[in-house]
Amino acid sequence: MSKNKSIFVLILMLSITIVFVGCGNSNSNDTRPASKESTEGSSKSRIKIEDLNWEIDEGIDDGHRSVYTNIKNKSKYILVDFKLTFKTKEGLTDDDKSKFYFDLKNNFKVDDKTLERIKSEPITMYTNVTKVINPDESASNIACYYGYGYPINGMDLYNMFVPDIATIKYVDDGKIHTEYYDFDSKKYSSGSETEQAIQWSQTELGNKIPKPEAKVIRTLSDYENSFSFEVFGVSPDQFNSYIKNCKEAGYTSKPQSYSGSYKAENSDGYVLYIYYRKDTSSFCVSVDAKNHN
Repeated sequence: MSKNKSIFVLILMLSITIVFVGCGNSNSNDTRPASKESTEGSSKSRIKIEDLNWEIDEGIDDGHRSVYTNIKNKSKYILVDFKLTFKTKEGLTDDDKSKFYFDLKNNFKVDDKTLERIKSEPITMYTNVTKVINPDESASNIACYYGYGYPINGMDLYNMFVPDIATIKYVDDGKIHTEYYDFDSKKYSSGSETEQAIQWSQTELGNKIPKPEAKVIRTLSDYENSFSFEVFGVSPDQFNSYIKNCKEAGYTSKPQSYSGSYKAENSDGYVLYIYYRKDTSSFCVSVDAKNHN
């Protein structure tokens, strides 16, 4: 793998971890922006938890039993992120907890020092669907994790938990909105901040590359000599079609093709790199000005 590709893939992975709500190693005590609370029946909650048919199921991943989230978007909105945090059931016994600690130690080789620290903290779980899901479309086999980032291996372990908070991000009127749902109180709270669903460069570099046809585009960096962005909710065919558009725009010099990626220059020396992510149905693009380091 080339140095340029390695750097861009790193940027991609970092962007995935922070996009919309972020996932990573967290627990159910999320820090949330200021919000406006509404009751379950309030019209202020545009999207409802009932609009998202989600379920937790068990499957086999590379020969190992794993717990997954499946979801179907029955709302009229484009779903851009769906995160569920879970807490342990009331009355969880020491025997129940020992199953969790045994799983960490034996299946993930957690050392004794780390395990002791984990034992001093609440046991949590989360799942994060970062794919863009259009109305009446689905996403499946999204892994569930303990709050420390280790995947859950079986339904017997999942059954230790109950849903706590849902974080729902969706598109309405060209903006991404956030809605929170508290499973205990059965109340919603709306995030006070929104962002544009389609973002684009404010520099001349935005004119040096075709703008993809998509409903969600996130700018990753935007400078005079370097512009990168991520496009969500796209199929491999749409990815290949965008590469074709870039070739027609002149990015054909010194071409390099990898599995799910393309790199080339144009006659003015601008360097283009595109990389597709099947797991999130998205692709990242960067374009750098000539002699940019």
